Amino acid sequence: MGRMRSIQQFIKILSGIYRKTIVQVAVITLAFLLMSALAVNYFECLQSGSNINSVWDGVWWAIVTMGTVGYGDKYPVTVGGRMVGIFLIFTGVGLMSLFTATIASTFVERRMKEGRGLETIKVKEHIKRWWGLFGQDTGFYKWEIALGS
Repeated sequence: MGRMRSIQQFIKILSGIYRKTIVQVAVITLAFLLMSALAVNYFECLQSGSNINSVWDGVWWAIVTMGTVGYGDKYPVTVGGRMVGIFLIFTGVGLMSLFTATIASTFVERRMKEGRGLETIKVKEHIKRWWGLFGQDTGFYKWEIALGS
């Protein structure tokens, strides 16, 4: 019974994390990267003259291609591998742009919420200043150090 409850809690935590846009974009980007690496390895692994000879070579090639770096140390030589490359170039540039734009929009949104007073600010050991005594504006200041959250 306790094990089932902990599994349900774990699934609840994972679903909460996956609801965040940045996590969804990262998962999709990683999935495209791994699928492209496996696909290019499938086409290239037994081809003579190929320099993509393992899944890890395919992962390296996919990362370099998605990042638009293109070192030239790994490249497909088969028609199938090149088709995967064309697909990865177009989707990779779009996904990497979407990923960086999502990160930037998260920071901008948080900053805008803070500026409007809509973001909850969690501060410990801060100083609160209360005007008046017992809700009356007597001109007295009551300073209080709030410990905790």
